[in-house]
Amino acid sequence: MLKKLNRELTTREKFLLLILALIMIGAAYYFYVYEPSISQIKRLEQKQADLELEITEAEVKMEEIQKMKKEMDSIVEGTPEYTYMPSYNYEKQEISYLQDILTASTKEYHINFSKISRDKDQLRRKFSLSFTVSGYEDAKKIIKELEGSDIRCIIGDMSVGFDKSGKGDNEVDKDLFEKDITIDCSATFYETVYDAVEDLELPADGKSK
Repeated sequence: MLKKLNRELTTREKFLLLILALIMIGAAYYFYVYEPSISQIKRLEQKQADLELEITEAEVKMEEIQKMKKEMDSIVEGTPEYTYMPSYNYEKQEISYLQDILTASTKEYHINFSKISRDKDQLRRKFSLSFTVSGYEDAKKIIKELEGSDIRCIIGDMSVGFDKSGKGDNEVDKDLFEKDITIDCSATFYETVYDAVEDLELPADGKSK
């Protein structure tokens, strides 16, 4: 059996016990408070660095997208003021023209014509167009061909979509401009009633059919 300590601790023993208690408290603080805090701070710092890198890459990519949009807009703005405006009804030739340039360069496309409208001697055949190509250069080429066609064609609203398959919402694809790009736009073919053969589809002035 352990004998009871029936004497007071000496000053030296009290001091050693105090030192031992401080060491134990210090060790407990290091292993249970300080070390986990340092590890958490390091993880947060690494996460912050990763986020800052993603933000930088996203800003660079956004600048490239804005540059591309300006380039697309400049193509539209650079359309010749005077182009050939065929006599009504030129729809079959217009559809054939669209199919020729889209079939040759796109993976898929969709064309939807709306009702033709008339303003005096001028006819507007509006349509919506969506097509997917393998890269930005192919998309730019098609827009140039549409705006530079012999038949007067004016492109209106346009949006650009990028393929982000396999990427998270916050991830940046470094090869974004080399992947599939989808263009959605509205456009208008112009015709004239001059020297036209009238039919039931030809609207009266100021009306649409």
